[in-house]
Amino acid sequence: MTRIKYLRALKYWFPIILGVGIAMYTYLESIKKIELVYISSPDHSIIFDKTISSPNIKLVENDSVEIINNVFVGSVTLWNNGELEVKKTDVRKPISITLDGDAQILDYAIVRETKPGISKFQVRKEDNTILLDWEFFDPKFGVEIQIIYSGDTKKQLVVDGYVLGSNIENVEQQDTKYLHVIVVWVIMLISLFSFPIMFFSFLVEKKMTKSMTFFKAFKNSIDHFKKMPLSVLLFYILLPLIFILYLIGTSIFNYYSGYEPPF
Repeated sequence: MTRIKYLRALKYWFPIILGVGIAMYTYLESIKKIELVYISSPDHSIIFDKTISSPNIKLVENDSVEIINNVFVGSVTLWNNGELEVKKTDVRKPISITLDGDAQILDYAIVRETKPGISKFQVRKEDNTILLDWEFFDPKFGVEIQIIYSGDTKKQLVVDGYVLGSNIENVEQQDTKYLHVIVVWVIMLISLFSFPIMFFSFLVEKKMTKSMTFFKAFKNSIDHFKKMPLSVLLFYILLPLIFILYLIGTSIFNYYSGYEPPF
């Protein structure tokens, strides 16, 4: 009797666990949020090297002030990786681009943007900070900004801001949404084992008596399994297989579409 109770519990608990896993997956898929992310160009090119420049050549700013430090050029790409539009009313802290250290921004320009006629990104300089503005910042809209600066060494471009409960994150291209992928694979493993276990536990329960061992009942159930209609077998084999293939495809898609600029 104890073994039969165990099988009954096993048969009912697996669907519950699987249902919780599917509910978690559905919840993660249904969440719509603002997600602003950026990447900074890893290698900034030097366009003026003070150590090898000729004394007869001077580099000056537009106000005729001589530049005595090295001059570098780098870029930063910012885009909306979420599912919601970023409205100006959602901005709690202005989106800004700064340089770590004591470098001085000399020039800046937008070099690429998504749908320029719609997004209408604009940049302006205040003190030593670049501020970003736009008309529409829809999902998958992005902008790449080139910045020329002077300093002794190369500096890191940093994007800061706060938009409706979300900070702006620095991500690497093709980074993985680890939580999403973990949940998908957990559900896949549960579904892989739950359907066969539920099926065989049902058969064993029907065949098992007080005097029969589990292995004998399992052998009898295998014989009964071979005699079952093809439609029932396809249901218990193809259904979990299709579901597993769907989860694998979803996992691969989310891996390769994790954090990639829209242009």
